[in-house]
Amino acid sequence: MDKTDGCIPSKMSSPEEMEVTSQDQDGNGPVSQNASSRGNSPGSAGVSQEGDWSHQPVVTSDGEGQILDLIVQESVTMTQEAATQPMDSSIDLDPSSQGLEEGVWGQLYPHCGSFPRIPLKTDVFRFGRASSCDYVIRETDMGDKKWLTAVSKIQCEIIKTDKGVFVKDRSSNGTWVNGNKIGKDLKWPLEHNAEICFAGARKKVFVFMSNMEEGESFPEALTNKYTVSKVLGRGAHGEVRLGFRIPDLNRFAIKLINKRTCGTISDAVSSSDDVLNEVKILKSVSHPNVINLVDVIDTPDYLYIVLELAEGGELFDKIIEKTRFNESEAKLHFYQMASAMQYLHSKKICHRDLKPENILLCSLDDKNPVIKITDMGLSKLVDLGTVLKTFCGTPQYIAPEVIKGSSVFGGPKPYSLKVDCWGLGVILYILLSGTPPFSEDRRIKQELKDQILTANYTFYPQLFDSISVEAKDLIQKCLKVEPSERISAEEIMNHPWLTNDSDVIERARVLMSSQMKGKKRLLEECDDSTDGSHGHDAKKHRNEMFKPPLNP
Repeated sequence: MDKTDGCIPSKMSSPEEMEVTSQDQDGNGPVSQNASSRGNSPGSAGVSQEGDWSHQPVVTSDGEGQILDLIVQESVTMTQEAATQPMDSSIDLDPSSQGLEEGVWGQLYPHCGSFPRIPLKTDVFRFGRASSCDYVIRETDMGDKKWLTAVSKIQCEIIKTDKGVFVKDRSSNGTWVNGNKIGKDLKWPLEHNAEICFAGARKKVFVFMSNMEEGESFPEALTNKYTVSKVLGRGAHGEVRLGFRIPDLNRFAIKLINKRTCGTISDAVSSSDDVLNEVKILKSVSHPNVINLVDVIDTPDYLYIVLELAEGGELFDKIIEKTRFNESEAKLHFYQMASAMQYLHSKKICHRDLKPENILLCSLDDKNPVIKITDMGLSKLVDLGTVLKTFCGTPQYIAPEVIKGSSVFGGPKPYSLKVDCWGLGVILYILLSGTPPFSEDRRIKQELKDQILTANYTFYPQLFDSISVEAKDLIQKCLKVEPSERISAEEIMNHPWLTNDSDVIERARVLMSSQMKGKKRLLEECDDSTDGSHGHDAKKHRNEMFKPPLNP
């Protein structure tokens, strides 16, 4: 079990603290070299062990809105534990070198536990629990004893041939490459940025990075601090990459914002404003359920925004996978969302694009989900005398007053923080039913915008008969057409559906507290026998519309 939080990167060991068992070049058994100890960070980047969430990046800009400087105030507390594995002097484990040392044709970057970065020099490199392996896997590497016992004495081999690089599975419980189970004594091609899993389809242990590939070019301002790896996703402004911080190898999500690829000058200005606005907002907030800004690097062509990594994916995909949540599960997720929105609204910040795609999960552990609100690019600080007029958002989730402010209805009209409360109501409806309240797929003679403008939705009996009266009451109070009649974020937090369930609320608060105090995440429960296809099916339907019941 990986005890490292999916959204709070694990602290890897420094070169002086690591030890590795390896064979000498003649294969005559282990060659040892003493090393001291390993270090593990108990918290996320910028968060001290005591739970100080006040350390936020400080961004200054000139009159044209260009970022001039970034000061990241960061406090990371190190804990030490004894190491037991000797280090072969032939293996350079210095993270800051990024695998550029002589003779290295590839490198393995750690994805869990206390694994180091491993440069690959020989044509065959063997992993396992046996002392004869080139790297002897330990309990701290895998996270705990259960996962270690699932690793074979010889788990796998990384093999380099004239036909390419391959992983040969030598294990009993399996080795996976990019979700594909290899099969005992069979081989699988290992491509640049491929993920390797041991003993479980979701137990990620390494990302392979090939030095033989024609590498992508990134500016020194970024590569001096981070090793940039695989693409995690793409959006309107750019893409998101997996990144490893130098020298501690903590994992982060790096948003790459291309400043020069917008279609028009006006688009470029708008894009720049959106990005700078996102940076400004993220640096000003500190809540366990709002994604944490770690670093910002500004270059002439790109803006790189470094965020904490949420490895559980989008809530959207989890809904597709599960179809619908039971009421307790929905409440556990919704309480965290509502708490985040109450906090943002207390700071006069309106998200304006709340939807399951913008809610991330930090862990693969469905029993103990920690959610993070992300994508603040459409948000805006609502200061005194300032009103929100921009027509934005995603059609199924936008509030009636936003639609009324579109050009179709005569142009911008002011709206308030309560647009987010409408979004929370839509999300709660979806969590409990697996279908949206407003959809063009409904068999009624009404367009989507008109459904929203009249709050025309239905609690379908086949979906809502088992749902409590309190839950439906909260949805109704959120989906009021008139903002003045709509419940506020603070009132949502005080609604009986939440306050009357002390057990679920206590669980939610414990999960939130674990983020604030920098604790390691709750144990990730993975089924050793899973073949990884479960999540794939959800991804396959990623862009499909939720289908409502046939009857309106």
